[in-house]
Amino acid sequence: LCISSVSPRTQAFGQREQSFVAMLSQWIANEIGQKMAKAALRQQRQELDLIFNRAPARIWFKDDSNRILRLNQLAAESMGMQVADAEGADTYDLFPEMAAKYHRDDLAVINAGEPRLGIIEQYTPRDGENGWVRTDKVPFIDPASQERRLLVLATDITELMNTQAALERQTERLKRSNRDLDDFAYIASHDLRAP
Repeated sequence: LCISSVSPRTQAFGQREQSFVAMLSQWIANEIGQKMAKAALRQQRQELDLIFNRAPARIWFKDDSNRILRLNQLAAESMGMQVADAEGADTYDLFPEMAAKYHRDDLAVINAGEPRLGIIEQYTPRDGENGWVRTDKVPFIDPASQERRLLVLATDITELMNTQAALERQTERLKRSNRDLDDFAYIASHDLRAP
């Protein structure tokens, strides 16, 4: 900080001038500190949003009234919606036929206060085909409001479930073929012994 005038100064700064310079310096330091803190907070927010929206899972934050407080892009897409349209929405308005079941399940987790992990469930998006997800539900208390919340993470396992169903069908066909083969072998053996 430099204070100057047209003519050279011949005497030292007085107490008022020194106080003014100190106050002005402190104000400038606070302004710089606030700008740096805001920039760091903005960068941190951008990084968190990037992680939140790049995570390979559908993520929802919900309250105990079944309202979606926040969700990532993948979760919104799975519902056939945009993030802005889903955030703040009541699931009873969005999915009236399924909301009551999900709300009961969510409340059970919230009331128990314990996470429920590995839930395998079928889902149907608004305008799409049925699919399967592996869901983890984690209850928590919002540190700012002290209200009960639920973190829901769902990973699409539709391909895995379809593969498993195909394997089960193939296994059943093989069992049926083995039974038919056993029956044929029994009949052939009987006929060979007593033609």
